[in-house]
Amino acid sequence: MQKGFLSSLSPGAKIVFSIIIALFSMFVVNILGTLVAIIFFEMSFTDLQKTIRNFDLDNISLLKYYQILQTLGLFVIPALFLARLFFKGGLSVFFQNHRPYRSDFMWVAVIIFFGIPIISLLGQCNSSFSVPSFLSGFETQLKVMEERAELLTTAFLSTRSTSGLLVNILMIAVLPAIGEELFFRGIIQQLFIEWTKKAWLGILLSSFLFSFLHFQFYGFVPRFYLGVVFGFVYLWTGTIWLSITAHFLNNVVAVLAYYFYDKEMTGAGIEMYSEFATFLRIFIGALVVILALWQIYSRNKLNRIRH
Repeated sequence: MQKGFLSSLSPGAKIVFSIIIALFSMFVVNILGTLVAIIFFEMSFTDLQKTIRNFDLDNISLLKYYQILQTLGLFVIPALFLARLFFKGGLSVFFQNHRPYRSDFMWVAVIIFFGIPIISLLGQCNSSFSVPSFLSGFETQLKVMEERAELLTTAFLSTRSTSGLLVNILMIAVLPAIGEELFFRGIIQQLFIEWTKKAWLGILLSSFLFSFLHFQFYGFVPRFYLGVVFGFVYLWTGTIWLSITAHFLNNVVAVLAYYFYDKEMTGAGIEMYSEFATFLRIFIGALVVILALWQIYSRNKLNRIRH
């Protein structure tokens, strides 16, 4: 296939086409994965579908298997395919600039770790949101979806074996970091910027879509915040590796925290501190995050000027 075969399409058409390709890819991967699962899990097609639909936690290995399939089918494979379809440089669209500075990896780590209080605050604010009374039925449905998602996530993370930890790191940190960054930052963000002619607006729109498509309303705001951070890091550095690193660190912290500490400890959040201590942690965290972002922007701005 010739690189950039569909590069002449309008940005809006490319975005719609991207979603169609992602859904089609997920469907195909799911079908092929199901055929493999029938053999390796020694279950009938009907039993497999019942397990998936009912979130049967007694078959957690099967649920993890399908979670991995979903990430590959919905994000990783479509992103690689779309890069060749839409951009004449093919996969080089993900690496538009120089090799990332080593110090930039340090700064994205700082952004993630010092941003934890900010994410906690945004999460608490998000969870307090309520919808108008005439949408109470919709809100109830949202809460049911959130509870099911939380139950499944808890089941995924509840492992005490080293092999279980490694599978969780692969499933929750490695693959989503690669797949979602390639798809949302490498493809969708590029298309929104091309469409709107404004980088900041393209980042906001792609971050909105990134958060919305997780279908977890009560985690929308912190996920949107992360999408914006990842988006600007990718925009300024011109390489997807840094946003992948940031995404990976954010997810792996949660996996490791759950593995090494009790659930009650990891879920304590910022409410365990006094109001002043909470404010201080958020204030310092915000200052450090802004400083780290400025360092990434400034250094890479100079590099872009040289090139």
